[in-house]
Amino acid sequence: MFKRVLKLIFSLIFFSLILSCNKIVDTNLSPGQPAPAFKLQDLSGKIHQLSDYKGKVVVLNFWASWCGPCIQEMPALSELQKNYADKGLKVISIAVDDQKETLLDVKTKVNIDFPVLLDSKSEIKNKYKISGFPETFIINREGKLVLFNDPENGLRLKIIGPRNWRSDRIKEELENLL
Repeated sequence: MFKRVLKLIFSLIFFSLILSCNKIVDTNLSPGQPAPAFKLQDLSGKIHQLSDYKGKVVVLNFWASWCGPCIQEMPALSELQKNYADKGLKVISIAVDDQKETLLDVKTKVNIDFPVLLDSKSEIKNKYKISGFPETFIINREGKLVLFNDPENGLRLKIIGPRNWRSDRIKEELENLL
């Protein structure tokens, strides 16, 4: 009897893990499809739309001010913006915080020099099926989602977790899109 109960418990845990993994992986987003549109304000109140950046390769980073790994990768994302802007790359961050003052403080302390857009209602976060922070998408010049050869995980539509955006392999992958 005890063995049966253990087997049942193990089976339930196993199938729960499988189902939860599928939910994380299944974003209903596909490479080559247009990236979900957005229209959001930045910290100064200026409106940004994804369509404003058509013709550029967009590194779209979702983050939160309370996320340590998010903040740690910001300087490297700023370097990407600085080093590749003239070649057509644009880094855009979407923060899910509802505390604008906190985001302004982080932007100043970390010296973020790319747009920080506010998604306090999580509408865009939900469109992109964000499950954690940071998460990043690469959007090509035509405004379509692309598979990115992530050095840590291989081909990915969505880059989950912080990355070393200074790495030569990541730069090479981005340069191939520019």
